[in-house]
Amino acid sequence: MLSDALIATVAEVVPVLLVGLVIVVVVVAAIIHARRKARERTEALAAMAASSGLAFDAEHRSISDTALAEIFATFRQGDTRRVYNTMRGHMTVGDATRGVQMGDYRYTVTQGSGKNRRRVTYRFSYLLVHMDVTAPELIIRAETFLDKIGAFFGFDDIDFESVEFSKRFSVKGTNKRFAWDLIDPRVMEWLLTHDDPPLIELDGEWMLIARKSTWSPAEFMSHVDFAGTFMAHWPDHTVSTLRDGGYSRED
Repeated sequence: MLSDALIATVAEVVPVLLVGLVIVVVVVAAIIHARRKARERTEALAAMAASSGLAFDAEHRSISDTALAEIFATFRQGDTRRVYNTMRGHMTVGDATRGVQMGDYRYTVTQGSGKNRRRVTYRFSYLLVHMDVTAPELIIRAETFLDKIGAFFGFDDIDFESVEFSKRFSVKGTNKRFAWDLIDPRVMEWLLTHDDPPLIELDGEWMLIARKSTWSPAEFMSHVDFAGTFMAHWPDHTVSTLRDGGYSRED
C-alpha cells in the first residue's frame, strides 16, 4: 500500500502537472489558431491580388533583396527585415493607372539589457505607389506613429503656421520648401479629418503608406483610395514644379 507521505506528495504534484498540461494545451491551441488565421488571410490576399491583376508572392523575402531599405527610412528599422505577402503590378490610384507594390513587412529589434534583454518582432502592412514624378525625402506622420523613424533622417520637425496641424503631425524632410508647398492649407485640412491617419513617406518616384498593423484585403484597398485622394489634393503648382524637377534633393 502507498504510504501516507507518498499519497500526500502525489496529491500535491498532480494539480501542478494538470495546470502545466492545461497551459501547454492552451498555448498550442493559440499557436494553431494563429497559424490558421494567418493562412486564411494569405489566401484572401492572394484572391484579392488575382482579382486586381497583381502578382502575388507569399514567401518571406529579405529586405536586402529589394531596394526598399535603400529608399525608405521606414524599412531601415531593426534587423532580420522581411517582406511577405507581396503584391505587385498596376492599379488605378486616384485618376491614373500607377505601379504599386503592397504587402506585409516584419522586423526584429533587441530591447532591454542583461537578463532583461529580449528580441521583439513587429509586423505591419504597407502600400507603395509610383508617383511619376521625383520628390525629395519627406515623412508625414501622426505624432504617435513610429516615433523612432525621425532618427533615420537626422532633421528637426518642419514647422507650419497651423498650431492644430503641428500638434497632430510630425513632418520631416530634406527640402523644407517642398514640404511647405505640398502641405498647403487644403492638404492640412484634409489630413486633419482623419482620426488615425497612416504614415506617408515620399522619396524619389515612390510614395509609401504604412500603418502599425497588418491589413485585411478591404483595408489594403482603402489605403489605395487614401493614396489616390491624397495625391488629388496636391496643389497644381507643386505638381508642376515636381514635373519640371524644380525641387532639389535638399534645401
